[in-house]
Amino acid sequence: MAKSFTSFLIGCAIEDKLINSVNDQVINYIPKLEENGFENVTVENLLQMTSALDFNESYANPFGNAATFYYGRNLEKSTLKLMLKKEPNETTEYVSGNTQLLGLVLDRVLKEKTISKYLEERLWKKLVWNLVQLGASIKRKMVLKRLFVV
Repeated sequence: MAKSFTSFLIGCAIEDKLINSVNDQVINYIPKLEENGFENVTVENLLQMTSALDFNESYANPFGNAATFYYGRNLEKSTLKLMLKKEPNETTEYVSGNTQLLGLVLDRVLKEKTISKYLEERLWKKLVWNLVQLGASIKRKMVLKRLFVV
């Protein structure tokens, strides 16, 4: 579920010209990752899980990546330690570390705005407004129906 919302927000950030393109290198937004060999990894690689991220998705290991990311105290520090297994685009492997990196890209381009606030502005407020409008439309139809029923 988090990947869907994160991917949606990456699309919004492109639309809002905060990110140029999915073809942008991740190091444009997280320069520190160049030290870890990320110079050929693009935003699209993260979105499509083709980054070749060396990430242990095991939830059984209390010291693995997944546990560190879910229960650790410094998510950004852990994210910046990620490495690659090989060159991007060679394989597709679903690992949540890609989503963590996308979140860090968003964090960097949003500057002072939180990801939660951006999601609220780009999705929830619009969704609620549309639901209110839909409700008003249904209510209008029900009133009109009552007025003209014999």
